[in-house]
Amino acid sequence: MKGLGWLLAFFIALIAVGAFTLGFSVVSILLAVTGLAALAFWALFRRW
Repeated sequence: MKGLGWLLAFFIALIAVGAFTLGFSVVSILLAVTGLAALAFWALFRRW
């Protein structure tokens, strides 16, 4: 039972780390996309 508890704790930690990494990558992708969009917008309006 003790080994099972450790396994469960490890599994929960793994899920938490995976979710955190996924969330971080999603946030960084969103930041990159908004940054590129803002840059494109600025370049477009600068031409006028």
